[in-house]
Amino acid sequence: MGTDETQIFDPNATNGREPKNTPVNFNREPRQPREHEFKCADGATEISPGLAVAWDIGEQWKKRYAVTSLLDLENLQHREFHGLTHIFRDERTGDSRFQAIILPELISYLNDVDAAQAVQHSKYSGA
Repeated sequence: MGTDETQIFDPNATNGREPKNTPVNFNREPRQPREHEFKCADGATEISPGLAVAWDIGEQWKKRYAVTSLLDLENLQHREFHGLTHIFRDERTGDSRFQAIILPELISYLNDVDAAQAVQHSKYSGA
């Protein structure tokens, strides 16, 4: 698609699927975040299992969590849906505690995937 072409959003579009193929219990509502924090670390101890959205990952996560960056191309198999950027795991057990969308890191990834790889490796490798 060229830059001079325009796409128009059609909320009734089925994306190529016939309406009869859509399951009766199909949920069209987007997944809602459980928490929205300025810094993920500011609320990290209070976040219940779910989805956090934050403007900054902060530094406090290092005290309690191991983070898997889903912006690292080597970890794509762990991404449950597009836009998800990180999985926070209990540092001792490895159990998943919550998932996150860290907005500036997602934007950097979308703008330059290759440059984001270096940042993600240096920030989260061995974390």
